Amino acid sequence: MKRILMLVISLICILTVAGGLLLPVNAETEDLNAQLDFTDTYFYDRINERQQWCYNYLKEYYDNIPDEYEQYMLDFLYLLPDEPTFADYNDLFFDFCVADSAIKADDPLYSLKGSVTGAYYPYYNEGRYFYLYIFHSDIHTVDSVQQVYARIEQIVKTVGDGDRYTKLRKLSAYILENSFYDPYSDEINYEGYDGLGGRGTMYDSSVYGLFLKNIAVCSGFSQSVKVLCDALDIPCIIIGNNGHAWNMVQMEDGSWYYIDMTAFSKIRWDDEGFLGWGLDLDLYIQEVFLNNDYEHSFGYDNQYMILVLHDCTYLGFDYIKEFKVTEFPERAKGKYEYKGTTTDFSYTLAPSTYVPGEPTFSYEVNPDGKTCMVTNFEGRQEGDLVIPETLDGYPVTAIADYAFYYCTGFTGKLVIPDTVETIGKAAFAGCYNLTSVEFSDKLDHIGEGAFIGCISFTEIVLPDTLTTIDSRAFFDCDYLETVTFGGHVYSIGENAFDEIYSDLLIKAPEGSLAQEYASENGISFEICGTKCSFVDADGDWEVGDESHYHVCEHGIKYDFCEHVKDDGFNECGDKCDICGGLYCSSHSIFTDKELELVRESEANCMSPAYTGDIACTACGQVNVYGE
Repeated sequence: MKRILMLVISLICILTVAGGLLLPVNAETEDLNAQLDFTDTYFYDRINERQQWCYNYLKEYYDNIPDEYEQYMLDFLYLLPDEPTFADYNDLFFDFCVADSAIKADDPLYSLKGSVTGAYYPYYNEGRYFYLYIFHSDIHTVDSVQQVYARIEQIVKTVGDGDRYTKLRKLSAYILENSFYDPYSDEINYEGYDGLGGRGTMYDSSVYGLFLKNIAVCSGFSQSVKVLCDALDIPCIIIGNNGHAWNMVQMEDGSWYYIDMTAFSKIRWDDEGFLGWGLDLDLYIQEVFLNNDYEHSFGYDNQYMILVLHDCTYLGFDYIKEFKVTEFPERAKGKYEYKGTTTDFSYTLAPSTYVPGEPTFSYEVNPDGKTCMVTNFEGRQEGDLVIPETLDGYPVTAIADYAFYYCTGFTGKLVIPDTVETIGKAAFAGCYNLTSVEFSDKLDHIGEGAFIGCISFTEIVLPDTLTTIDSRAFFDCDYLETVTFGGHVYSIGENAFDEIYSDLLIKAPEGSLAQEYASENGISFEICGTKCSFVDADGDWEVGDESHYHVCEHGIKYDFCEHVKDDGFNECGDKCDICGGLYCSSHSIFTDKELELVRESEANCMSPAYTGDIACTACGQVNVYGE
């Protein structure tokens, strides 16, 4: 077996190696169960020889992350034909994707290290080198990994000793009572195929979610169960199909049985369980637990494991391919019959060894080189969440997507400094213990699902500078009673204030978009404040790179609208039909600068029309006549 709990615990102090986290080296011992060895290489044993080479190469890479880990040049002299084609490189990239997925299925703790996300083949017809891109999320930190291993240790101590049935009974009870199915995995990106973005997927679909945030979707539950069963010496594999994932475990009778923690997982604080089931542990044990006759809409008979995500993208193309493992142990008939002597399957939660450090904020410097964006938070969570105005001297102007996703430990108010202009997608999603929010007085944009599930909010006062509220921004803020708008909001996304149990009241200027939104959605409305007017009486448009806008009497950019032209913007000099802004093809921007003729020539017998080159006075680019 590759994971022994005490080895994991003894190596909990792992530090970064060349910018990446080095996971504990797995060990073999003489007294290991042969079936455990089998389950630890289950998917490795079912991929082809070249994919196995990629599997071993990636594992060594993850265990010894090099300095240049964002992109790593590999020489595949023995893996490619003498004169490789583009298809040969595509197939090799696919094999690395298969290998990477197989690693995570055999040992989900490797999801803490990174993932293969793409490849690039420069001059593929002239050599055998390509770049393999490895994604390392900014949640891969020493603190987060310590939390993961501390939670594993805590759960294993909680479950305790005993036969496999006893361990699984207690494990099921603990997981079902202390974690929940993330209700926002679809809501945050409800229109897209990809569901949550990078960090959201890391939380929901890997061991991070359940061990860090107590949330997961089926893939996260199944990976976590695999990790815990490995630590408890219970043979376990991950199994699934394109709609669900669960586990198979081998019991002392030698037979294999299904175990599905998702089937009864609770959805957040609601009373109803997943897909309408009640959160009834006795019913779960009776109907689902180690019961191979359990039938569900997920279709357990349609079982396979997709080892490659669709739409792996590189070089601007989508490479759609999949690899399925369909060979699984033969499952026993019916429900497992326990013949042991244990009758008490209750548990007492063991203390955690994790001691949170001082709160720290991670950040990225913005392209301007002068300001920054908060990307992550780790450490102690308690009381108010106060975001600093500066980090290492950089003013904080943005909150990144998922930066404070499910930071449930904060029980006071959220304070966003006056330097912040943008709040990203799902930035505070699921922070259901925050009681109020104090917005920046320079805030311009609230992203999709930014405050989804913040159920403890009762009143929100939006700053006057705010212009855009994206879809589902305050979705499922159950007890929100009053929202007060300023005079500049020109865009409110779909379902921005849906699923609110209280009788919501919107306060906003008469004639504003907020009043229209309230009317269309049956929300009570009260006139408050004055809608801002334009500086210029005729309402002239200002020109922006991707849109045109007005400037209000307070100097705020307002009323953004996309540039419009019936035949599109394809050539330098085309004008927006609304604002008259000129398109400059050299930089793909709009400008209110004029274009001018240069090197003009008069008509002659060779050129019957007056010709000349066009120069953009904004950027100096010259479009040569005839080119």
